[in-house]
Amino acid sequence: MLFPYIDFINIGSDTQPNTLLIGLFIAFGLKDKRVNTPIIILFILFLLSILCAVDSQLTTWTTIKNVVNYFSPFFFCFIIYNVFRRTKIKLPFFWFMAAMYFYMFVSFMQMYVITDFLTSFIGARGIMYAGRGVVSLTPEPAYYGTLMLFFGVFSLLYYNKKQNWHAIPNILFQLVFLAKTSTALGMFMLAIIAFAIIQLLKFNLKAISAFLIGIIILAASYETIMKQIEETRVGLMVQQVIEDPWLLALADESASVRITSSYAPFMVMKHNHFLPMGFGRFQAFVTRMLHEGHYRNLITSRTVLVRDKIGGGINMMCFHLGFLGLLFPLAIYLSFKRLLYRHEILLGMLVFMFLLFTQMQMLNAIIGVIIGTALYKSKELEDAQKATSLTDSP
Repeated sequence: MLFPYIDFINIGSDTQPNTLLIGLFIAFGLKDKRVNTPIIILFILFLLSILCAVDSQLTTWTTIKNVVNYFSPFFFCFIIYNVFRRTKIKLPFFWFMAAMYFYMFVSFMQMYVITDFLTSFIGARGIMYAGRGVVSLTPEPAYYGTLMLFFGVFSLLYYNKKQNWHAIPNILFQLVFLAKTSTALGMFMLAIIAFAIIQLLKFNLKAISAFLIGIIILAASYETIMKQIEETRVGLMVQQVIEDPWLLALADESASVRITSSYAPFMVMKHNHFLPMGFGRFQAFVTRMLHEGHYRNLITSRTVLVRDKIGGGINMMCFHLGFLGLLFPLAIYLSFKRLLYRHEILLGMLVFMFLLFTQMQMLNAIIGVIIGTALYKSKELEDAQKATSLTDSP
């Protein structure tokens, strides 16, 4: 889970199946396996992907990888839920932080000493290119920053407040100063805005006040921050968003691909009545949108020529499966539901949801692990509440 990009067998994929292979052995060793509604929903999505594979217009190998991407959230959620629920195996905070510091060490080495330090193990690309951050132990800065945020969500779920006062600053430091990725930072900011809106609707004055104080501090330090990042890719994209956000896809080629893929489900909702599209129709669909004159500031020639398939999580499923893809965010919500009274967990879920609109492959074990951990913590809370009610009953 902690090192999903370490490349032992080159299969032509960013995320390696190492955890999947280990998980298969664990699955056979588990006794008294349990499932619940979110796990069943994730399994249904996997079955729907098999139906899509029958009519796929992708190559056989790419179709198989797509099906495995659908299988992974179900499988890792099922494994981690049962491991935590039925055994005494835990992930010690010491080992979790050791992994975080190892990522940081590799990042510092790449930034200040050897730019390609340990990249032979991951097939990395884009190191320190055009103002981008380092990659650490991932293929590119966007994956590094996104992975750090996923680790942050896991930490908020699994560890206590004292431990998170240590873990979260470490993770955010790597995101902002080492990865320097506009993708992860953008999703993080969107999650914070959504969180603030929810708190406003709840009339939570404490949370709203903290948000406003943060905005004031950010506004006061805006000039200083921009001077520090103006030569970086993040700084250039921030300036573009401020000047004209609708031209962001035209200003950055990588951004154009990511933004179009993230927005694709909404295109399907409007132009295909949110009906399933299946595998291998993304390129033809965006090409048709471009030729019909739709989304001129969003769909670029690069998007049409380079991407033959859509990547991501929620956006991918909603494109492939239409309205049936909404089962995926439903499964996530049901997993987190009992824990959402805690503000940090609500923010963590929002960050998780927004990140699943990016290009992160579902084969990445941390996605299913986060859902399974939320399920485990929800069940743990439910059991505690039942025990309390039995104790209090006459």
